[in-house]
Amino acid sequence: MGTRGALGQVIVLILLAAFGGVVGTATLLDTSVEDGISPGIHPAPLSLRHSQAAASGEPQAITNTAVIAVPGYQPMSRTAAITITQAPDQLDLSPSYKVVSPQEANYGERVTYTVVIQDDTDPQSHTALLANPTGCQELLQVGGFEGNSDTVFAHWHAGEPFAFKHQSRYIYEGSMSMRLHASMGDYPDCPAYHPYLWQAVTIPDGITMATTMVIQGQQLVAGSLAPCSNPESSEADDVLYLQMRDSGGNNLGTPQEIANGGAPTEQWKAFELDVTDEADLYMHSHPGEEVQIYFYATHDEDFNDTWFYLDGLECQMCTESPIRLTDTVPDGLSYVSGTLTATIGTVTDSAAPTLRWSGVLSPTPSVTVTYAATVSTTRSQIITNTAVIAAPGYQPISRTALLCSNSYRAFLPRVLRTRSCDQ
Repeated sequence: MGTRGALGQVIVLILLAAFGGVVGTATLLDTSVEDGISPGIHPAPLSLRHSQAAASGEPQAITNTAVIAVPGYQPMSRTAAITITQAPDQLDLSPSYKVVSPQEANYGERVTYTVVIQDDTDPQSHTALLANPTGCQELLQVGGFEGNSDTVFAHWHAGEPFAFKHQSRYIYEGSMSMRLHASMGDYPDCPAYHPYLWQAVTIPDGITMATTMVIQGQQLVAGSLAPCSNPESSEADDVLYLQMRDSGGNNLGTPQEIANGGAPTEQWKAFELDVTDEADLYMHSHPGEEVQIYFYATHDEDFNDTWFYLDGLECQMCTESPIRLTDTVPDGLSYVSGTLTATIGTVTDSAAPTLRWSGVLSPTPSVTVTYAATVSTTRSQIITNTAVIAAPGYQPISRTALLCSNSYRAFLPRVLRTRSCDQ
C-alpha cells in the first residue's frame, strides 16, 4: 500500500487486523519536493508479528485493513488478506529426565544432580526448528553508501578532514563506496592522515544467550594516489581494522584486522567478523543502548601508502531459538559454586541457587547438565528438586529428582514362631 498527499500534510495510517483490532499506527510526514512538483507515491512498509496460533496443520485466514485519513477528505481503506498455517509439532522433549546420585545423603555430604534434555523427533526436524535463526535484524543504515553525501553522512561519521572520500572509482555494487586514506596528505606539508568511519547502532529487543552480532561486507586494497605518496605504493604496515565501541566512544574488546596494504589486488573481497564477544551483548549492552561500529586505518607515516575501500557493509544481529533449563536448588541443599556444567550450550550460576542453561539441540539431539550440592539440613526428609525445560512455542515441562536426607534405619524386634511340644 502507498500514500499520496500534498506537501506538509500529515497522513495517518492505521492498521487494523481481523484477529486483534488495532495492531499499530504510523505517521508519515512528507517533506520531499522539487521545484514545486507534488510528491509522488510513498510506500509505508510495516512489519507485523502474527500473535494468534491456529491449530497445528490448519490454515487460518487473516485480514489486515489500512485506513488512510487526510485532513479535509473522507478516510479511505485498503485491505490485504493472508493465510497462515501453523507448522505441525517438530519437538518432543518428553524423554528428558532428572536424577540425583546418591539418592540418600546425610548433613554435609555431597550429591550430584544430572538433567538430560532429550529430543525424540527426527533429527532433521529439530535441526530445522532449532538450528535456524528465528530472526535476523540489519542494524546498519546506508551500508552500501548509496545516495548523496547528505544521505550517507546523516548516518556515518568520517574523519579526519581529507582522510576519506565518498567516491565511485571502485564500487562493489550500486554507484558509490567509501575510501579511507592510510597515507600522507598533500603538498607542501604532506600531513599524515588518520582515517576513521563509524556508525552508532541501537541494540534491539530479544537478546538471548543465543544472539550473535556479525559485521560483514566487501573490502578492496589499492595503492595511494595522493600527491605525497610514492606512485601506486602500498605496504603491509598499513592496516584496516574494525573496533567495537560503546556509546561514549570507549573501546569494547580488541580491534580485528580486516585487511592490510601488503596485497593491493584492487579486487573486492568479502570479510565477516563476529563481534558478539566484543559488543558484550549479555553483560554490557542492553536493548535500547547504542554501540559504535568503528572502522579505522593505520600507517607508519612513510610515503608507501595505502587506500582502503569499503562497500556493502552489514551488521546482522541474529537470535536462534534456544531451549532453556531453569533449576532452582531447594531449601535443605546448598549449591557447590562452579560445578554447573553442560555438554553443549551455555550455563550460568550467577543467580544461584537458580541455575540456568540455554542452547540449541543441533546437530546433537540431547544435552546433559550436571551440578553438585551439599545437604544443608539435619532433618530427615525427602527433598524434591525440580527442573523446568522450556522451548519457544511449546508448553514447559518439568522433571523431578527425590533425595532422602539424613535417613536412619529402624531395627524391629525379631519375632519367631515356635511349636509347642504337644503339637
